[in-house]
Amino acid sequence: MVSIFCDVFPYLFRTRNRSPISVSIVVLDEAHSSPGLHAAAGPGLAEECATLGGCRTGMAKISNAYDLPARKVIHTVGPKYAMKYHTAAENALSHCYRSCLELLIENGLRSIAIGCIYTEAKNYPREPAAHVAIRTVRRFLEKQKDNVTAVVFCITSIIDTEIYKRLLPLYFPRDKHEEEVAMSKLPADVGDENGETTIDERKIRIKPLPKNKVPKPPREPVDLPVSDVGNVRRSVNL
Repeated sequence: MVSIFCDVFPYLFRTRNRSPISVSIVVLDEAHSSPGLHAAAGPGLAEECATLGGCRTGMAKISNAYDLPARKVIHTVGPKYAMKYHTAAENALSHCYRSCLELLIENGLRSIAIGCIYTEAKNYPREPAAHVAIRTVRRFLEKQKDNVTAVVFCITSIIDTEIYKRLLPLYFPRDKHEEEVAMSKLPADVGDENGETTIDERKIRIKPLPKNKVPKPPREPVDLPVSDVGNVRRSVNL
């Protein structure tokens, strides 16, 4: 049984003993993370981050949580958004979420709190980003539901909260009615088995191998009589 929550980030980190939802891992977008979260974690978190060797867009690194109410912290870097590179940004964002979830499993932990891995500073539209986040989690849980007990989407604004409350039932319908609504309202492209957008032009097309042709044996040279050689030459000249 997997529990999907939508909660507000600041309340999740009030104190170690008073968090309303207990999670094993907290995810921070290091490109634009809240200074308050680092302050709540204490100086140890920043010191360990300095030893991680940075983090590329779409990738994720894990550290201790220090004074945050979790066992570990996962750090990731969300992509910048430009309409021209929409698909690339979408897949990079999907990879952020999937990388975090993979680290959860690799470290033997079962619950995770994920903030919105996108910001207005990076120009990523809120609702398309929420679709990517939720569908990536959905695809991951289809394979790993027995290894995850809770996923918490931690929201920092009223706008994002309303978006997630509206979209979550589309990907995680709770009853038959919500399932019927989801069928009519889900976007046409809900990604591949990992939640990433697929481009038909870039799919690898594998053609069947050509049938092996049996090579013809080479012809053996024929020794012509001396009298015939001259006849052959004359016929060629004609």
